[in-house]
Amino acid sequence: MANCALKIKSYVDKINQTNIENWTVQELKKILTSDSENISFSNFAQKYIDDMLVSGRKKPAANYQISLHSLESYFGKKLYFSDITSKEIKKWIESLSNTARAKQMYSDSVNFNKAINTGLKSICEKEEVKKITTCYLRHSWATIAQNHCGASTEMVAFCLNHSSAHKVTESYIKKDFSPIDELNKKVLDYIFEK
Repeated sequence: MANCALKIKSYVDKINQTNIENWTVQELKKILTSDSENISFSNFAQKYIDDMLVSGRKKPAANYQISLHSLESYFGKKLYFSDITSKEIKKWIESLSNTARAKQMYSDSVNFNKAINTGLKSICEKEEVKKITTCYLRHSWATIAQNHCGASTEMVAFCLNHSSAHKVTESYIKKDFSPIDELNKKVLDYIFEK
């Protein structure tokens, strides 16, 4: 009986490592009876991308496809879930930071904010909450910074990267961004201590 329970646990562990929602019985049987403990991330990701295409989500599917290809190129092979660690993913992301694609996708604050707002919209829909945008978040941050953390209007403007009446003077001064970090910490402390 103990061996049977261990076998069932090993099956459950295998199927919990992947999304089997749309699998056939044959596909499930194949993964459960295979000797390999590794489950292919590359195959899983490609199936996810293919499903996106079928559902008419061409643009996000194209971006996912580019990311999958980039990840496989970085590792130099098709990937298994066991190959992927947070340390390696961080290295991969750092390797992309100066690529033409990163510069193209997020070349300015408009494109960056658009990408963030798209993500926020998805989260809000999933959580069934009122729509939130970067503009809403900036207003909230500024209000908390000034009304609850004692920041001056000038400091809030500096943190939000608003243009200053002292543009010429500022061109002579090497900027110190540590006050922004300090105020961000105060705002976060205020929010999460509530």
